[in-house]
Amino acid sequence: MNTDNLDSDSKYTQNENNSAESALEPVSNYSKKVLLLIVSTASLIFLLVMLMTYFERTNVIIENTQDDYETIDSIDELRMILLRIDVEFSNFILTGDVERIANFEGDISSMSDQLETLHKKWQGFITHSDIIELKTDINQVIDKLQWVTFSEDRNLSTQKLAVDVAKQAIQDAREELGSIRTNLVLGTKSNHTNNLKQIERIKWIMVSLSAVSFSLILFLFNLTLKNDQLHRDLSLAMANKHQKLEAMVEDRTKDLMGLASYLTRMNENERSRIARELHDELGALLTAANMDSAWIARNLNDEDKDKFSHRLSRLSDNLKRGIALKRQITTSLVPPLLRELGLQEALRDMISELESLAPETTFNLSFVGLFPHIDTEQELALYRICQESLTNISKYAKATKVSVVLIVKGGHIFMNIEDNGVGFDTSNRPTGTHGLVSIRSRAAMFEGVLNVTSIIDQGTKVNTSMKLKTIDEINEN
Repeated sequence: MNTDNLDSDSKYTQNENNSAESALEPVSNYSKKVLLLIVSTASLIFLLVMLMTYFERTNVIIENTQDDYETIDSIDELRMILLRIDVEFSNFILTGDVERIANFEGDISSMSDQLETLHKKWQGFITHSDIIELKTDINQVIDKLQWVTFSEDRNLSTQKLAVDVAKQAIQDAREELGSIRTNLVLGTKSNHTNNLKQIERIKWIMVSLSAVSFSLILFLFNLTLKNDQLHRDLSLAMANKHQKLEAMVEDRTKDLMGLASYLTRMNENERSRIARELHDELGALLTAANMDSAWIARNLNDEDKDKFSHRLSRLSDNLKRGIALKRQITTSLVPPLLRELGLQEALRDMISELESLAPETTFNLSFVGLFPHIDTEQELALYRICQESLTNISKYAKATKVSVVLIVKGGHIFMNIEDNGVGFDTSNRPTGTHGLVSIRSRAAMFEGVLNVTSIIDQGTKVNTSMKLKTIDEINEN
């Protein structure tokens, strides 16, 4: 692989990480956003409280104003009563009719109670001395009214004098009520002015709070929009980065799988070369040496035969064992049955050999479907996957039952290898072992998938699936 490409990829990844970190920097702190939200909420709550205070204060002012005007109306009513009594006193002097004056006695008597009520309510504007003077005048009116009504003295001059005194008292009482009314009006205006000022202050506070709250909400809204935009930009940048990284990983995976396929082909080519050299060169030498030893044994005289027969017999046996070992090594390097008779016969031969080496283990080999003429390289890949899996089972699994099933279906070929051995932890792969990597790379050469599942003390399953590649398809292409 090109180290310059690796360096450029690492620099690219570093630049992408730096860009992602720089994109994160403008994003506002979450606590700042929460603080603004709290301040805005508090402002709105305070604004709501002030609004309720405003309405409550307004209602109080309206009620007080109505009460004030009702009080002033009652004073005006008292003044009208006194005015009517004054008029009736004048009519009494002219007509002498006492009945019309007597009807006002109850109204005048109730004035004292009304004046006490006014004094308690308006102590700041109605003094106690005003009430006393007003009561004195009203009592004097009542006395004269009673004297005129019930007195037996019908002297006109005496009655006129009593009436004049009563009218003077009525005039004084009306003036006192007028003065009280003036004070009440002034007090009402003063209270009304103060209340209006308070309402005005509350109104401006509300306006200020509304402006502040609106500004905070608008700022928070803009901040949220900016954050959302930044998050969208960041998400887009991260998505682009993720796509680029996925593309890089895919390219590197293809490169690695291509390298693995290349190394696998080189390994098989090297196996074939070594097998040919063993068969052609070493096989010829061993065969020639065996023939020479046989010729020597045949051409020795009787004396030499007795002397060298043992040596020659051992030499011949060693040469035969060497030839058998050469044949065994050549077969393991390049299985001749696979090349001559195909995958099914090669697997049968492999299973037969394993059964002779491990008689305590039961092997079961089965084929499902119609097997076409499979590509030579794909046959070799399936053979090596099965060979590696069965070798691992023989070494480590301690299995008593092994099953190998090949299935051809829907343009794909499946090979399922299962044992009932001790199993292993697939997540804890020991370092320095490349068996699984090797068979996975062989499956990947043909766009295949190899899955290994294992349970401790329950066995292991190796399932391989790949698209079927036939010799006819290769010829057509």
